[in-house]
Amino acid sequence: MLSEIGLDPRAIGGVHREVRSLPVPTRQLIEIAKAWGREPKLLILDEPTSALGPVEAEMVIGLARQLAASGGTVLFIGHRLDEVRRVSDRVLVLRNGRLVADLTPSEATEERLIREMVGGEIHRSGPRPADESAASAPFLSLRGLTAAGLGPVDLDVQAGEIVGIAGLMGSGRSRLIHTVAGAQPATGGTMTLGGKPHAPHNPADGAASGIALIPEDRKEQSLVLFAPIAANVTVSILRRIASRGGFLSPSHQRATARTITDSVHVRMQSVEQPIGSLSGGNQQRAVFGRAFASRPRLLLLDEPTRGVDVGAKAEIYELIDRAAADGMAVLVASSELEELQLICHRIAVLRYGRVTAVLAGDDATKERIMTAAAGTSGAVTPLDPASATAASPESSSASSPAPSTASNGVGQ
Repeated sequence: MLSEIGLDPRAIGGVHREVRSLPVPTRQLIEIAKAWGREPKLLILDEPTSALGPVEAEMVIGLARQLAASGGTVLFIGHRLDEVRRVSDRVLVLRNGRLVADLTPSEATEERLIREMVGGEIHRSGPRPADESAASAPFLSLRGLTAAGLGPVDLDVQAGEIVGIAGLMGSGRSRLIHTVAGAQPATGGTMTLGGKPHAPHNPADGAASGIALIPEDRKEQSLVLFAPIAANVTVSILRRIASRGGFLSPSHQRATARTITDSVHVRMQSVEQPIGSLSGGNQQRAVFGRAFASRPRLLLLDEPTRGVDVGAKAEIYELIDRAAADGMAVLVASSELEELQLICHRIAVLRYGRVTAVLAGDDATKERIMTAAAGTSGAVTPLDPASATAASPESSSASSPAPSTASNGVGQ
């Protein structure tokens, strides 16, 4: 079953390995293999590519088209609009639980889909310019960093700069983020944070050094879904908001939670409702609010917009911009190349755990990123981390067949 969808069992350590020990993208592919193995006539795929890179996403899209071509029906639910258009014979758009558009692929332009999903226009041309006055010594500096499945990595990130991490599945994107945060032990090399040695033994050490990590799976790694919003967004600052005697006033906690959620525009009825009752976009904004409340100096993001709609994405991009404008160094790993192009000042490309290129501005095209990620001919020579740090964004230079695949974008 795994081989049928293009996943080599040997590459994941064999079929007897515990699924919970596998990374999120691999677990996603296993779920798809389970459904595919039942030889369905109707296949419902809900955000099937949200945790996958471009190559793996194409595999899933190919399976959907294969089933449709053989007479089956596929309902493909997704927020990656380019994938929705490519896979579908019809595109349905929902907003606030109602069907607002039934489009052909030719009608489903990105602008039309966004307008239908959010009820208006979203305008964004790229990241805000980095503060060049802050460009002195890098805030985060990695030299020869190694960990399990990672490195050696050399990379610098300035205060006020957004640096993206791109790469295919298994390239080490998440490993790099987690190693810097202290969630995965480093095995060699050095890290400096604000000019001081940084050698975290666990995530608590990372947090004490001024690091906030937003992991890729918010439901498993960030939130206690049955707990109130107030408890979830204040958990990182309980000591700060408690009284001198160590007592926590529930009313003060609720007031603090309202301040945090208001600052990131969480739409809710009350901070006392379970955070699991919120939409994915509101849950993710709450996670950002908790991170900002801890007043970090380095913000680490792993798939920050996974499973949220285009409207929520635009708001999250604004939050990332705000973090950089406030002087935070931001390191963001994403499988969505368009996302990295849109929000990052520079993009470091990983392949087999190593940086193969650092691209900025007009150089950061999808073709060059994929070439460096895949290691094909014409790969870009990696930049020296110090000189790459100094580069600014400005200086870098048909009718539908009866068997069909329908997609919808569900607003959150």
